[in-house]
This record gives sequence, structure tokens and C-alpha cells, in this order.
Amino acid sequence: MDFLIKIRKNIFNLIEAKKGNVIGMVYDIFMLLLVVLSIIPLMFSPEQNETNSVLLFLNSIEWYILGFFILDYVLRWSTADLKLKKGYKSFLIYPFTPFAIIDFLVIVPTIVFGNKIYTTLRLLRILKITKFFQFSNGFKIIGNVFKTEAKLLGIIFWSLWLIVFIFAILIFNIEQGLEGSEINDFFDALWFAFISVTTIGFGDVAPSTDAGRVITMFFSLFGIVFMSLVGGVFVSGFIKTIDRYKAHKVEEAIKNKKTTLNDNLKEAAENIVLNEIKKQEKTKKDQNTKRETEDTNKINTKR
Repeated sequence: MDFLIKIRKNIFNLIEAKKGNVIGMVYDIFMLLLVVLSIIPLMFSPEQNETNSVLLFLNSIEWYILGFFILDYVLRWSTADLKLKKGYKSFLIYPFTPFAIIDFLVIVPTIVFGNKIYTTLRLLRILKITKFFQFSNGFKIIGNVFKTEAKLLGIIFWSLWLIVFIFAILIFNIEQGLEGSEINDFFDALWFAFISVTTIGFGDVAPSTDAGRVITMFFSLFGIVFMSLVGGVFVSGFIKTIDRYKAHKVEEAIKNKKTTLNDNLKEAAENIVLNEIKKQEKTKKDQNTKRETEDTNKINTKR
């Protein structure tokens, strides 16, 4: 039983590599390389994938790459309790965690349909890119920013969509049905509202009335404010995360120094005790030798 626990801990240390774990870092780099190799065919058309020798090779090893992804999924599931720290419940919770769901969506379509899968399912393979968040410490820091600022970002996100929706309704009712208007249905209005509020402004759709232009200017100002808020939240969250990361590193360094100091003190104490024991043994031995010498001298004197 202890042997199995030790194996599971070693597996966990491998797939959740910490700084200084060379084998774990090699594993992360290897898995990232597989991710890159598996998404290269998505950059080319199906016709090119069937004629280009390099792409044919990459498609031919897709099953081997998939095998490593499945193995990684199984290993993470089998050590879920060590990561989630919720006992046996961890094994039930893990399949419903974000990365586990993404792994499932990446693996299953390929197993069911193979390389010749429908375009929509084929695009699910792009989700493999999210594995960079699993294996890269830099991406993990960005992920932590989303996690720590989730509540504030959520408020901004839903507020932004509310503004877009209100803007779309107004612009649709002003522009819809007018001669020369480029907004013919509500989706056109929603698209125009979104690219205006997010300050993208492709220019493919524009209002044709003065009222529409005035409303667009008004809501574009709202968009600038909201985009600034999003940037501010990200910068603030990133600084906080970096500070926590640095503080954690300092704590680890102090802890390691304390451990080293304690080990040195323990070793020094053991040496002092050993030296004291040796000293006492030497003193005792000297006393015995002296006593034996005195007894021998007494015996000789009597003779």
C-alpha cells in the first residue's frame, strides 16, 4: 500500500512539476511539443493535409500523440485527490474541472471520428492550445489573474453586454427599414453595437441617420471607459498575482533556509552529544587505568 502511495506521489510530482524538478520540466516541454505538432495540420486546408508529406506525417502520428494525451488525462485523474485535496470526492469532481472537460472534448472526437472528422469537430482540436495553461508557469500566472479577478471581470463583462444589447435595440429601431441603411436585421445591429462599444470599428456597417450617429458616439464613449476598466483590472490583478508569487518564493526560500539551519543545528547538537559521550568514555577509561595502576602499586608495595 505504501509502495502505491509513493508511486502516485511520484506521478503527481511529474505531471505537476515544480521549479527545480528537472524530470517534470522535461515532461511539460514534451507535452507542449506534442500540442504544437498536433495543431499544425489545422493551419492548412484538408486538401493540403492530404498532399503535403510533412502534414501527412503529422496526421499519421496523431494517434500516438492522442495516446499521450489520454495517458496524461488518466494520470491526472488518478492523482486528483493530491491536487484537489478533497479525498475520494476528488475523483468524482476532476472530470468536471475546466481542463478535464477540454481534454475530453479534444480526445473523444478523434477517437470516434478519427482524422476525417467534420469541420466543427476538427476545430475542437484547437482546444489543445489551452494545454499551454497546464504546462507553462507563465500561462498559469495569467490563469490565476482570471481566477482572482473573476468576480470583477464578470461584473464588467455582463455590464458590457447589457450596454451592447441596449445599443443594438436603439440602433435597430432607428436604422431598420430606411433606404440606404446597412442595418437590415437585429443581428446587423448587434454586430455594429459590439464592434462600436469594444472600439474595434471595422467600418463594414455604419449608421445612415444623424440620430444613429449621435447614439453611436455616445455608446462608443461608454466603450472606451469599459475597455479601460478591463485593462486596469488585468494590470492590477497581474501585479497582485506576481506579488503573491514572489512572496511565495520568499516564504519557500525562508522555509528552506530554516530547514537547512535546523538540520545544521541538529547535526551540531548530535556532534556535541557524541563528543561529550566520547569525552566521558575517555575520562572513565583514564580513571579505570589510574585505579588499576594504583592497585598494582599497592600490591607491589605489600610484597
